[in-house]
Amino acid sequence: MRYITLPHSSSEKKHALDQVVWSSRVRFARNIEGRTFPWRMSEREAFELDEALTDLLQKLFPDVVFLHTEGLDSEELLRWYARRVISQNFVKQGRTFGFSPDGSWTVMLLEDDHIRLQSCEMGYRVPQMMERLVPLLRTMEKHIDFAFDEEKGYLTASLLNVGTGLRLSAILNLWGLVSQKKIQSLIEYANQMSYMVVNFVHEESASPLFYLFNYYSLGLSEQEMVDEFQRFVQQVVTMELAVRQRIFSDEEESRLCYMELSEVREFDALSYEDMVYYLALVDVLAQQNILDLPQQEEIRKLIFAYSDEAIAYEYQLDQQEGNHLRWREVNTWLRRIHLKLRSKRSSGALV
Repeated sequence: MRYITLPHSSSEKKHALDQVVWSSRVRFARNIEGRTFPWRMSEREAFELDEALTDLLQKLFPDVVFLHTEGLDSEELLRWYARRVISQNFVKQGRTFGFSPDGSWTVMLLEDDHIRLQSCEMGYRVPQMMERLVPLLRTMEKHIDFAFDEEKGYLTASLLNVGTGLRLSAILNLWGLVSQKKIQSLIEYANQMSYMVVNFVHEESASPLFYLFNYYSLGLSEQEMVDEFQRFVQQVVTMELAVRQRIFSDEEESRLCYMELSEVREFDALSYEDMVYYLALVDVLAQQNILDLPQQEEIRKLIFAYSDEAIAYEYQLDQQEGNHLRWREVNTWLRRIHLKLRSKRSSGALV
């Protein structure tokens, strides 16, 4: 079977926000006029609508690959989940999903909403993904009567998505704000601005990677949401870079952060949380021009390639074996990293 993995890598020109933004996603929710939401549908209603939508979308987008859950065993279905193409809710209740051959966009039918259309890319690519997805929606809208209210906008299963049905999100490396214990202030400020900042690993994690996404979808146009989201991400990135600059203005602090990476060679296993922490630190040191980091995007991808879900469903390893695999993979990359010549430093491989 042919697989794709998200986030997708594109050949688009790098964005200035890529210094801190590791990946970004655009997702649209749409429902069919006169149809109940998926969670209220009978099995027969869901099957009939799924069949009708799949047939129509295959005609509109003949190059798209559509897969049905009844044609997949549980291991294959969970592998798609580990690759971030489908959601946990879809695994529980969905039937049909599809993707473009290049992996630049995907669609899930009858997840929380009748149609979930999304694109996910490495780096900050929200404008490009909007340019990709909006024409697809416009094509669908010529043939599908979407549930729409003149006052509220597009109607969705969650009140938070009513309006444009648009969810914008990004994963940011906020190592500086975490290390200076300023992350809680950012979370509270984001909530006031109708955004959520949530730890990438889990709520209590010390990981410096965070999701940032819009909380509401009502009251603004799609373009206004995109513009506002980018301004807010830029504001957070500016805060993060300013903190990093203050931290690394101290030569001794730079040396200590670099030496912290050498701890990894003393281990023989890495939990996912620890892996995320060390990769985030590597990325920060490279951004500060302390490390020479080849193939930056590839090392960022490790957080997706070796997640707990990937370890369990893609590699089919238990937690202990998975932790050993993570450690070996991280060490392979650390051997390629060199300390740059700056004042009293000397160059050389880390491990």
